[in-house]
Amino acid sequence: MVQARSKLTYLLILIVGSLTLCPVVMLVLGSFSKGLTAFGSFTLDKYVQAYTDPAFFEVIANTIVFVLGSSTLATGLALFLAYLNNRTDIPLKFLFQIISIIPMMIPHLLFSVSWALLLNPSNGIINLMLKQAFSLDSAPFNIYSLSGMILVEGLLDLPIAYLIIAPAMGSFDVTLEESSRVFGAGTWLTLRRVTLPVLRPAILAAFILGVVRSLASFAVPSVLGMPGRVYVLATYLYEMIAKGFAPDYGKAAAVGMSVLAASVILIIVYRALTSESEQFVTISSRGFRPAVVELKKARMPLFLIVGLLSMILIVLPVAVLFYTSLVPYSMVPSARAFSLMSWKHWIEVLEDPISLLSLKNSLLLGVAGATLGVLLSIFVAYVIVKVRSTASGILE
Repeated sequence: MVQARSKLTYLLILIVGSLTLCPVVMLVLGSFSKGLTAFGSFTLDKYVQAYTDPAFFEVIANTIVFVLGSSTLATGLALFLAYLNNRTDIPLKFLFQIISIIPMMIPHLLFSVSWALLLNPSNGIINLMLKQAFSLDSAPFNIYSLSGMILVEGLLDLPIAYLIIAPAMGSFDVTLEESSRVFGAGTWLTLRRVTLPVLRPAILAAFILGVVRSLASFAVPSVLGMPGRVYVLATYLYEMIAKGFAPDYGKAAAVGMSVLAASVILIIVYRALTSESEQFVTISSRGFRPAVVELKKARMPLFLIVGLLSMILIVLPVAVLFYTSLVPYSMVPSARAFSLMSWKHWIEVLEDPISLLSLKNSLLLGVAGATLGVLLSIFVAYVIVKVRSTASGILE
């Protein structure tokens, strides 16, 4: 049995290593290669060109603000929702638990487009409504900004953060907090010395995963950032290789090395900060259930806040996409707008061979990718959890 597990471990290291290290090796070679391929003569010119470009430093600053802001927003909202759903008597918590993960099912591109339809400064539906209602000369909101990108990316990363934090919150033994208070510790000291250390691995995992996802995000920066000329590393690299007659992949690879370095540093920091997390493991009986905190007077206000957040997350983006697909052009909802609704755009899409082929390819890619990803993840997770060895650590 042990020998079989060892063989499985090394086989998975070979598969995962090939899928992950080969692109990284090509990235490294390309960044040091002269010419347009990864196998030219050695040179440092690509790094000099990449890191002396004045625009690069603005892109780096935008990227740092974008990834930290969106990850902080996602982690904070996930912690807030996980606490309400797992530790309080807020009404309809089962519904909010479902709503918290539904944004994961909405394609990032469509979610970004829906927010552009709502808050773009020229004809965003919310901006048009506010301009008409308050006789404003200019749009009060501009989604084509760094703050708009942070908002949308944070909402998109929320489900992942919630799925990491909620189980830890749900299994938290509140007798630890009660014991802390019995010995004279106040609320803030208990939070700092008991609650947060126990939840620290989950919070850090959610935050770091949010940072990595934001670094790799392209839908939000391309849909909401590029129209406002707000560039992050993803769109900066895209502009570098998508424009011009001879894209400079070497320079793009040199810039991409900064993303790779950031990801490696994040992994090292995470493992260092959570290396002693086992000392905070709690043991409880089979029938353990965390104590329910009574919200009392705050119950309904918090319920309304979570309901409003759910409305913004789910109902509004989906509704604006559906509404816009029925009207001839961007219009404020009104009697005239409803009178002009038709299925014209839907019919055009369903009769377009290219649209149907795109839908078919997307479904095939989604099903195949999800199936292979889940199968590989099952084996990898089994080895990491069940096989305690140096090899499993490398695989992780």
